[in-house]
Amino acid sequence: MFFKNAVCCCKTNAFDEDNNVFVELKTYVPKTELWDIKTFRRYKLLQWWTQGHVGGVREILCGHRDKRGIVTRLESFATDDIPSLCVEQWTPHVYFNFLDQLLTLIKEEVAETGEFMTCRTVHIFEWLITNKEEVSHHTTDEKRFQFFPEKYLSSERNI
Repeated sequence: MFFKNAVCCCKTNAFDEDNNVFVELKTYVPKTELWDIKTFRRYKLLQWWTQGHVGGVREILCGHRDKRGIVTRLESFATDDIPSLCVEQWTPHVYFNFLDQLLTLIKEEVAETGEFMTCRTVHIFEWLITNKEEVSHHTTDEKRFQFFPEKYLSSERNI
């Protein structure tokens, strides 16, 4: 399982460990249609909130850009306040319950197959929008799904 959070900058001088002043930078082309605003809250703000929350980033600075890519306006989001902007689209409680169930399933499936020790085996989990109640799982050793370099997978690698 991998997680990456790119912290883009920090406020004033240097990082203050006691106050956690890292800031995440994002850009977005603002839309004015109601559908686009709902989509922004449902997907984009969920993604931003998740990255900020898990990464411990308190503020997300969004640059609104035009069609040419030029930032024309800045908007700051406090990470902890984002869920209150999105109550009609998602809630942290439901989101984390789903995540807990998914990670539990992954742990059970990988342990059951016993293939967690084989680095070339890839576990694929799919949640299809047509069946929201079921997550499918299968394993493969097809090269197209493998992303670790051969050097890393080699048994002769010095650890």
